[in-house]
Amino acid sequence: MGKMTTKRLCLVAVFAALYFVLTMYLTIRIGNITITLASLPILILAVLYGPLESTVAAALGEFIHQLLSWGLTLTTPLWLLPPVVRGLIVAFGCMLIRRRCKVKEPWEQPAAFFALLVAAAVVTTLANTGITWLDSVIFGYYSKAYVFGDFVIRLFTGIGTAVVLGFVIPPVVKALKRAGM
Repeated sequence: MGKMTTKRLCLVAVFAALYFVLTMYLTIRIGNITITLASLPILILAVLYGPLESTVAAALGEFIHQLLSWGLTLTTPLWLLPPVVRGLIVAFGCMLIRRRCKVKEPWEQPAAFFALLVAAAVVTTLANTGITWLDSVIFGYYSKAYVFGDFVIRLFTGIGTAVVLGFVIPPVVKALKRAGM
């Protein structure tokens, strides 16, 4: 976790743009349920470089998404938190796995790696639910059914996505490392 070089800054910008594209255009939305691989670029940065790069890309990508989807509102900064927190959890978790297990890559300890991704997904779902509740109270559209009615489905969707990403991240990171990233 050092200074961000020009190369890394450009990579962060590209991954923030990729996050935005995945969030806006390659996401399945069914009511309040979202199925997306948008967190993939954030998690790749978390594994490759750590918390700084993943945080910047998540905040930037989600800010652009919020701005172009709903405009600048009172709760816009709150909506940046879930993807940022996911990236931070995975980045620090990967650092911990590497240090404690003395492995080069976190997926060399598959149980710990998948548990980390699932934990990050659960925290992200809880954060999104909390922010949805707060947003609904502030802007006057609160409904218990809207905010909490599909929580279990969203939780399992998030966990399923985390498992899928657990299989996607290793080959992508290996390819990026071979490419000199």
